[in-house]
Amino acid sequence: MRATTMTLLIALAVSSAALAQQQPVTELVCPRDAAPIPQALKGWSSPAKLISGTEGVGPTIVVGRAYDLALHPDGQLKLHNLPGPVKDRVGRGGTMSFSVAQSGTYHVALGSGVWVDVVRGGRALESVAHGHGPACSGIAKIVDFKLQPGRYTLTLDGSETERTSVLVAPAS
Repeated sequence: MRATTMTLLIALAVSSAALAQQQPVTELVCPRDAAPIPQALKGWSSPAKLISGTEGVGPTIVVGRAYDLALHPDGQLKLHNLPGPVKDRVGRGGTMSFSVAQSGTYHVALGSGVWVDVVRGGRALESVAHGHGPACSGIAKIVDFKLQPGRYTLTLDGSETERTSVLVAPAS
């Protein structure tokens, strides 16, 4: 009798684990009524694939469009004029450039906890706010910068993953 009970318990545990693996992770973790992505970040849901640069300005990205970025090992990066010693950072990163036409606050939304800098004129700009994206959105981090019209370089560094998503968009 004891062996039959044990066999039944094992069978239930195995079938429960198999059922859980068949369900998408979002159904297990995220409620169906999760907060929607804010209008300013709507481009997040359809990222384009892109390989980031290893130095300089890198490839050009479009404000308002999300990108699924391939990142490079930090040892291959040549990032200049950034706060803190890059050589002490561990992980992966990359560079890309973008232009803004209007002055204002811009979100840099990221799919992971990667270090982010916006660079112009050879120096990293101070961020004006930090936060997280809506629960279950895939946006892990949002950093805001006040920008004037012109061209900027976006540098990512210290990612624990080989890829991350990024979106630069006006805050309002």
